[in-house]
Amino acid sequence: MRSIIRAVLASGIAALFVSVACGAEETASVYFYRYRQFQGSALTPSVYCDEGQLARMENGRYFVVHLAPGVHICRSNDKQSGVQLEVKPGEEYYLRVELVVGMMKGHGRLVLTPKEQGAFEIKKLKPMDSNKVSAQIAP
Repeated sequence: MRSIIRAVLASGIAALFVSVACGAEETASVYFYRYRQFQGSALTPSVYCDEGQLARMENGRYFVVHLAPGVHICRSNDKQSGVQLEVKPGEEYYLRVELVVGMMKGHGRLVLTPKEQGAFEIKKLKPMDSNKVSAQIAP
């Protein structure tokens, strides 16, 4: 367990996450997901929270991170768009990554979706491999 905590501290985004020793009811679950679509399927936009990169979002996939209570700023690689979340312990939040056409390539944007909609939409998606998500604390 200490090696996991050291790895999180070394990643530079330790303030974002709570150690494994904390219970799930002390953190908030934030789900990031992307629809499975043919258009832009080869693109993997980055997802950031508090300027720490969490993952490169794959087509038709989702992942979850557990954040400490408080205010967190999440965005994708489109810097003019983002979401400021005030997360509360035990709550679930859903952020959908959408592709926006750019001049030379597409960019990702995050869209905060209602809990009921997000929970429904991720049922049709596959979880991302855990080795592709940085500092993922929970399963």
